[in-house]
Amino acid sequence: MFLPTFLSRMGLQKKIILYVLLGMALNLSFFTFLAMRSINESISEITQGRLTIAEQAARYLDRNFQQSLDLLERTASLEPSDLHQDDGPKSARMMLKDLYHYSGIFSGGIVLINTGGTVLLTEPYSPQTIGSNVLELPYINTILLSGRGGIAGPVASLVNQRAALSLTTPLRDSAGRISGVIIGYIDLTQPSLADLIQPLAPGKTGYAQIIDMNGTILASTSAERLFERSDHGGRFAALISERKTMVGTCHDCHHVGGNQARSEELLAFAPLSTVPWGVTIQQSEEEAFAPTKRFQWQMLAFGIIALLSAILLAWATTRSVVHPLNALTVAAHRITAGQLDGQLTVGGADEIGRLSRAFEEMRGRLKRSREEIEAWNRELENRVKQRTRELAALLEIAMTLTTSFDLETLFAKVLERAVDAFDVADAGALFLYDPEKEALVAKSSLGYQVEPLSQARLKPGEAIVGKTFQAGQAMLYCTPRDVALAIENMSSENQILFERARTGLRQPQSAICAPLQAHDGSSGCLLLINLRQPGAFQPEDLQLLQAIAAHIAIVLENARLLKEASQAKAWEEADRLKSEFLMAISHDLLTPLTSIKASTDLLLAEKADGFSEAEAKLLHNISRNTERLKGLVADLLDMAWLQSRQVNLRLEPLDLKQVIGDVSELFKPLMVAKEQTLDLALSLTLLPVRADRRRVEQILTNLLSNAHRYTPRGGSIRIAAHAGDGDIIVQVSDTGPGIPLAEREHIFMKFYRGRRAKTAPRGGTGLGLSIAKAIVELHGGRIWLGDETEQGTTIFFTLPQGGDDESPGSR
Repeated sequence: MFLPTFLSRMGLQKKIILYVLLGMALNLSFFTFLAMRSINESISEITQGRLTIAEQAARYLDRNFQQSLDLLERTASLEPSDLHQDDGPKSARMMLKDLYHYSGIFSGGIVLINTGGTVLLTEPYSPQTIGSNVLELPYINTILLSGRGGIAGPVASLVNQRAALSLTTPLRDSAGRISGVIIGYIDLTQPSLADLIQPLAPGKTGYAQIIDMNGTILASTSAERLFERSDHGGRFAALISERKTMVGTCHDCHHVGGNQARSEELLAFAPLSTVPWGVTIQQSEEEAFAPTKRFQWQMLAFGIIALLSAILLAWATTRSVVHPLNALTVAAHRITAGQLDGQLTVGGADEIGRLSRAFEEMRGRLKRSREEIEAWNRELENRVKQRTRELAALLEIAMTLTTSFDLETLFAKVLERAVDAFDVADAGALFLYDPEKEALVAKSSLGYQVEPLSQARLKPGEAIVGKTFQAGQAMLYCTPRDVALAIENMSSENQILFERARTGLRQPQSAICAPLQAHDGSSGCLLLINLRQPGAFQPEDLQLLQAIAAHIAIVLENARLLKEASQAKAWEEADRLKSEFLMAISHDLLTPLTSIKASTDLLLAEKADGFSEAEAKLLHNISRNTERLKGLVADLLDMAWLQSRQVNLRLEPLDLKQVIGDVSELFKPLMVAKEQTLDLALSLTLLPVRADRRRVEQILTNLLSNAHRYTPRGGSIRIAAHAGDGDIIVQVSDTGPGIPLAEREHIFMKFYRGRRAKTAPRGGTGLGLSIAKAIVELHGGRIWLGDETEQGTTIFFTLPQGGDDESPGSR
């Protein structure tokens, strides 16, 4: 259903193209199948034919060598007496002449040797050889010892010393004893051996070779590589050793003649049986398979004729597609090879045209991208060089910053290094912000006179330095106009001072300025000036100047921290002395205060009726204020002991519920008098704590005292306790005024009394919470405020559950 619907929606032209293409595909598939099968059969027949020829050639050579050897054996019928005649063995000489001239194969000569290895005769005649002893030659020594003839080679001919194949046979007397050796040499340098395989060379490009066991070419119909090692020497040696044949094709593995070019060849190999040699027949594939290719072309021609009508019908449409695609393919290959300069000119408004335009756009983008990458590489290289220079300058500046603690000396040295780091910098100045004067003041300069310049006071936002300080980032002024616009808001007093500071110098042509960035803002600015040319400073210089400024800011910050550390140490020492003073004065005050209180109470008890109303009131005031002074002195003494960590905690298991209940009972009368309610919310599973009972009561007393004092009449107070992670958490809450956010961090400081203390009917000493904090920390706990800030206050503290006898605060 889908295909008919699809075809019905297609136009006629598209249908014709579709049908033609389908027909062409079917016909070409059929003819391709036939052609490939025919080609494969032809190739198989040709390769098998080459192997058959090679095998026949090997058998032919075997027969020739065997016949030559037989010829030698048939002529080896001399008697020992013939070999020792004074006039030379005439019969032997004639035999050698006849054998040499009429056999035609022993082109390397024939030699007659006696059993002692002495050369008796040679043909052709070689006087330098006759009479020599050649028994040391392996192939001669072997035949004399074994008594069997054979074929060896290549060896040097005893007649002419040329490379030759030796055919040897022993001479025997009538009794069968060896009486000598006759050797026939087949000259390998002469065409006699090559003539045997000359008819085997097929076609124009074919050639035949005889290969020995070592892969050496002994004979060839193409003599250029005679006695050289064959390209397949190792493989041929293995085939000779295994007596196997081989046929196949080799691609790009053979020299053609003396050239370095390579060819694709058809190769057949067959080993000989008489000698460890082999015959190869080689021919270029192009020539060997020429009949097959002709057959292929004939098949293709037949297919073309059969499809000519369809091709002519589709030509008009296919040409418009194939031609642009070929152009696109060529362009793609050029782009793949990195050639992005050639422009693609395929036109048209159809899909191919749009594709070609998109392809051309892609080529243009690739070209631009490559140019950009090359430009980026050059820029990157320049930046690496620049950064290397900058790092060297920063290293030198960093080393300078560690050479002295005198800031004025450091600023002068660093400014000098900064100017040296920029080749285009002619002058510079270092400004620091003075909070008291609310202005930037020059602390060091180079190229400017220090005295007039140091009197200038630049406000934030004024001129180059003020604008950079206000912006908090490095700024660049490239032209004299930029510099002039930047300093036009400078006050007249500062302008006069700057003019006096640069007497004799030109107007700045360009400038660069960076802030000294610290953790809490800018602490100053570093300014560099060029007096020679506009545009001397570049945007990339901002980073280096900012890095130098950052180093200076670090030095300033370290100096500030060092000063603060010194002050903190002094404050710590003062606090220690104060604590010692409080401990001493508290001891001295406690005794007279106790005596005064006791005396006053005694007078009131014994002579209450003897005093007037005014005297009695005065004594009551003395007693009450003495009690308050005793409490204050006791708190001071406790605080001093707690801070000195000289408190001995008597740790024991405590039932915290009982302790909280006992302390609460003490405060109930006070709370009833003020119409306050006290609510206890203690967990039923509350575990014991290990703590000093008196100190825990002191913590609860201080917290409840504060809650009672600051909770208004009719308010409520709540004490809760529950188990935490390894400790007990206790909270004391009230409904009094909350603690503002600004006061929360100071609430546990000594003598601190916040906004709540001013609203209380009777303020405390400001030591209660600080004492409670110290005791909690001695027990290894912690104390903190709840989150309320507007209404009510909650204070939490923890005590450790059970445990060892020793705790962090025990002594």
